[in-house]
Formats: sequence, C-alpha cells, structure tokens
Amino acid sequence: MLSLTLGGEFATALALIVDGYGPDRFGQGEAHRCDAVYIDLTRNGSRRYCSSACTARAKTAAYRSRRHA
Repeated sequence: MLSLTLGGEFATALALIVDGYGPDRFGQGEAHRCDAVYIDLTRNGSRRYCSSACTARAKTAAYRSRRHA
C-alpha cells in the first residue's frame, strides 16, 4: 500500500513540474557514457548534466582534449 501512495505522490509532483516548467526541462545528460536523466529547475534552463560529478567529468575531459590538441 505504501508503494501505491508514493507512486501517486511522485506522479503528482512530476505533473506539477511539467505544468510549471514545461516538458523541455527534462533531458538526458550530455556526459559521455551517461544514461541518467535530469529535471532542469535552474532559473535560465541551462542544465545539461545529471549531476555535478558528470559535469566535472565532462569538463575535465574537454580540458584534457584541448590540452592534447
């Protein structure tokens, strides 16, 4: 019974986020080999990664790629 309650609460919260922010605020992380998804709740809609760890890995890889070029 608890899982049904949590499922309903999750569905309601998700519907409120989509209604308030729009469906464009959902996406898949742009980091290499990352299959996670995110909900962009930033003010300007600039989120591209699922977590700060993926952000750091992507930026480090880009930096190293520029240094070797």
